[in-house]
Amino acid sequence: MGLEEDKRDTCVVVGQDEDEDEDEWESRETTFVQEERDVQQLNRQLQIGFEDVIGEPSTNHSFDSVWVGSHSSFELIKYVLYKMITTLLAVPTSFIAGIFFALLSCVHIWLVTPVTQGFFVVLPLIRSIWNSWINTFLSPLASSFGLCIKVGHR
Repeated sequence: MGLEEDKRDTCVVVGQDEDEDEDEWESRETTFVQEERDVQQLNRQLQIGFEDVIGEPSTNHSFDSVWVGSHSSFELIKYVLYKMITTLLAVPTSFIAGIFFALLSCVHIWLVTPVTQGFFVVLPLIRSIWNSWINTFLSPLASSFGLCIKVGHR
């Protein structure tokens, strides 16, 4: 078992003999082609590799075989568990998300937008009534109260 660097992803390759030359192994072409499924870069923070999680300082190094085995097991477990969990959760989650966004769209199209437009139609009338009420009742009262306070301070 060895590690092979692809242009986009690290994958675990089973079947490399230890006596094979590294240059020969790296020169092999792989048929692993990964399409871009996150075009909007929604999950950039989840592009985590072994080096992002585990690092040994230059003063403390484990055996090379331990390091390679750790790296291989990390990538293999991450790959296999992701595939298993995705297999179990992807379809039900997509189904629930589809229902949620369908309801959200329906509510927005048939309730929120008409109510908002209705408010925009009614608000000028409410504004004119409010201004009339303020100018008729509150402004004279506030002016009279201000004059009383001004006369009282003399």
